Amino acid sequence: MRKFSPEELGEIRTLYRNAASPQKQIGILADLYACPKQDIERALGLPVTSKRVQKQPPKPRLRWTPEMEARLVALYAETHETAAIAGQMGLPPKNIKCKIEKLKVRGVIPRTPAALSGCAEEGSA
Repeated sequence: MRKFSPEELGEIRTLYRNAASPQKQIGILADLYACPKQDIERALGLPVTSKRVQKQPPKPRLRWTPEMEARLVALYAETHETAAIAGQMGLPPKNIKCKIEKLKVRGVIPRTPAALSGCAEEGSA
């Protein structure tokens, strides 16, 4: 817990009072004085908020089963169109495109001169 000098307290209160958005100003003052928001709230005489982090649930990841891969390889052998395959499998085209590229790297699908790109950095499949 930080102790503020009387001059700092006066400046903090003035900046808070004159702020257009008092709630945002607390964070700004905390950055300005290099202290946690709770110290600024204590200095202002406000109720101190607890530091609870609200975690978001993880996004569901697509898990490719061997059956899904086999179906993808069969559909790719027939059409070579990612949009058509995505429609039939009910998956986003980007996931299909990236999985095809990964299957090409593994040698399951033969490579073509126009290799798909942009999947290595995405990692969504």
